[in-house]
Amino acid sequence: MRGERRTDRRHALHYTVYIDAGDANAPRPCLLLEASSRGARLAIGDTTTLPDRFRLLLVRNGTSYRECRVAWRSASQVGVAYLKPVAGAAKTAAAEVVEIDA
Repeated sequence: MRGERRTDRRHALHYTVYIDAGDANAPRPCLLLEASSRGARLAIGDTTTLPDRFRLLLVRNGTSYRECRVAWRSASQVGVAYLKPVAGAAKTAAAEVVEIDA
């Protein structure tokens, strides 16, 4: 069994975000369960149809988002890594969601 490899602090959340697969379909909702400055854990209904790379919309209109790649999948959850560093020192999706929700 491998040990914990994460170095960034994770923030537990329960916030609706949206997956934009870059196809003709509308962004689909999912739950942001945990986030750090490097990635996130999402709960979605079916991970088999999720592409390996996608845009995670932190707000439905897409003004705040993260480009992601899938790091792991289970039947109903997916772990993602952000493709680009988060703007600002260590601003996480969690911190941004809190600002948007305020």
